[in-house]
Amino acid sequence: VLALIGLLLTTRRPEHPISWVVAITGVWGAIGGLAYAYAVEALVADPGSLPGGLVAAWFDNWWWLPGLALPLSALLLLMPDGHLTSRRWWPVPAAVAAGTVLASVTVAASPTFELGAAEPIENPLALDIPAVIAAGVVGAILVIGGLGASLVAFVMRYRRSDGDERQQLRWVGVSLGLAVPLFVVGSLVWGVVPGAELLPALAFLAVPTGIAVAVLKYRL
Repeated sequence: VLALIGLLLTTRRPEHPISWVVAITGVWGAIGGLAYAYAVEALVADPGSLPGGLVAAWFDNWWWLPGLALPLSALLLLMPDGHLTSRRWWPVPAAVAAGTVLASVTVAASPTFELGAAEPIENPLALDIPAVIAAGVVGAILVIGGLGASLVAFVMRYRRSDGDERQQLRWVGVSLGLAVPLFVVGSLVWGVVPGAELLPALAFLAVPTGIAVAVLKYRL
């Protein structure tokens, strides 16, 4: 669905940067989902049946971090016209990008892969050294701080907006306000309440749906 929303936006509004953010996020998520399924088949369900299982498991271990942090920051900073409010906000996406790289390196170097096997599968590229751990801590701080600043920029832009722009930002704000509780509740009851895993999926779809309405501006 996310990829379809990206296809809709890139064909209707190809000049809008947000269209490509949504589309690339959809493709990246599809690749990550396939990597997980491939790794499970190759290493857990039928060990040795497929080549490159460890490569797929390694990619699955870290792909989600840039797939979440970078698009979310971009959407908050660039809505609704695809441009930053002012040049002074450039350090924010730079911090999120740098933090994502550092945190992704740390996650990619974790000791094991969690694929639902009876025993964790060892990561051949594991690096359990202080420098890697420190990079992860710094990366997490940069990502969290950058996302917080992105949200502040969005709120400030909304407060200064009017007319169509305010309507566009309202759609994004409402979808974000719906997505956050869905994601939090789904994460808390995951594996406890049957069907709870659907809530984070709905959360991931809520924001790009609001974005699509805002960008296309069809009967806001």
